[in-house]
Amino acid sequence: MKLISAVLASFCSVAAAQADTLLDTFPYPLIEVNGAEALKEWQALRPQAGTPIILGDREQVERILDVFHPSQQAFYPPIKEAIAKAMAQPGLDTLYAHLREEHQLFIASVKEDDADWAAELAAENPLEVPANYWGPWPEGMQAADRLISLDDWQTGRAKDKVFITILPTEAVWQAPIYLRFGGWNANPPPYVHAATFRHWGETYGAVPVVIQSDTVEMLVADPASDRDAARELATQQYLYASDIVDQGVGDLSALAALLHEGDFWYFWWD
Repeated sequence: MKLISAVLASFCSVAAAQADTLLDTFPYPLIEVNGAEALKEWQALRPQAGTPIILGDREQVERILDVFHPSQQAFYPPIKEAIAKAMAQPGLDTLYAHLREEHQLFIASVKEDDADWAAELAAENPLEVPANYWGPWPEGMQAADRLISLDDWQTGRAKDKVFITILPTEAVWQAPIYLRFGGWNANPPPYVHAATFRHWGETYGAVPVVIQSDTVEMLVADPASDRDAARELATQQYLYASDIVDQGVGDLSALAALLHEGDFWYFWWD
């Protein structure tokens, strides 16, 4: 209660969301703001207690709330346990271990029906990106200079109202664990997101700003300053969220060009 009171008292200029079922049931405090001002409000909230995360509009908050239904409890370990798993290995080793495990599980799932295909898969390295995924360095590409997930896809304008939540942790990299983000399709489980955020925070000063049901956006304090660093980072990001290339920019060179000195990172899972 002290956290909620402190945040709301400090930001009386921010429109408080009306009491309703959403606010009553969401596990963390919610503040409603104008979408066009969301990043500014997030930045103002950062010095306060806890970790602010922009969740998006009401529909997005309701989608996130679904994973907190009692029927979903068994799929998510306790917060302390998930944090410990996220801290168990250095760097990106947690992400890489998860990818190897998923690869082995996929091999086992096809082995009975197609032993030849399973053998081909077993010979592959799930952490190796094929050379043809790279193209020539594209000229004229501009890195993102703002958040894009808060825009209305039909109008291209910022949504009128979005919600910011305040998570009860000072470690911003733990946000996916508190929000139970991930654990479906190719979207890794929360502790893997957290471990990856922790590494990128230490390496690039990257912090999550937006976490929605299938999207993450991060703000970067120390972006990749040369092309080699951008290419290395593009490989990491492709392994983390391949849809940003496969259903997005097209190849890893285009992604690297966007990451080169880019202040904003965008991730999406289908």
